[in-house]
Amino acid sequence: MRPRSMFPEGTATRTAVLMKQAKTVADYRRILCVHLRAAFGESNPVIAAKTGLSESTIRKVHAAFLRRGEAALTTRPRGGRRR
Repeated sequence: MRPRSMFPEGTATRTAVLMKQAKTVADYRRILCVHLRAAFGESNPVIAAKTGLSESTIRKVHAAFLRRGEAALTTRPRGGRRR
């Protein structure tokens, strides 16, 4: 098993601020996934149990955050007309 990648310094404090600014429940859960790992070092199964997301989703959120930073934590606009 590959060792976990470390989040950048200050991630825990920045995610605490972002959680207060989250506009949707989905955004809040994604930010919470990163915050629980950065601040408390929680494992993926524990984070999944606390957030209600699957472990694979937790891994995807962490990978996206490491690649794209804070932009990965917010919902991207979807194209097309809403019905």
